[in-house]
Amino acid sequence: VAILGALLCATGLGFVALAAGADPGLLVTGFAVQGAGLGVFQVAYMDSVAGAIAPGARGVAGSLALLTRTIGIVLGASLLSLAYAAFEAQALAAGGDARAVLLAAFRLTFSGAAAVAVVVGVVEGLAWRVRP
Repeated sequence: VAILGALLCATGLGFVALAAGADPGLLVTGFAVQGAGLGVFQVAYMDSVAGAIAPGARGVAGSLALLTRTIGIVLGASLLSLAYAAFEAQALAAGGDARAVLLAAFRLTFSGAAAVAVVVGVVEGLAWRVRP
């Protein structure tokens, strides 16, 4: 299920990257698919963390899952902001039009986020295959 969630996230983020500058309804659709994927992934992630720890330590498992999720959200948002700023600065330095620069940086940033989600899905799939 976590694999499905990660791949839905990747699909939604990729759709957002492709739909940038187009109809806002397309962006909403992409974000909805990404959000559904994130919800599926997070439930599966919490279940796998809780299942890996003894029943008496489930509170610790929940706290650990919440901590890693929070760190991931903060780190992901920070890295995406840095990537967007770098793409935007590079395009502006090359003399690009402001609107075109914004859209190009947006597309590159969300394409990178989609690629990360694909990698997470692949890693989860490989980890799932080696579990006893």
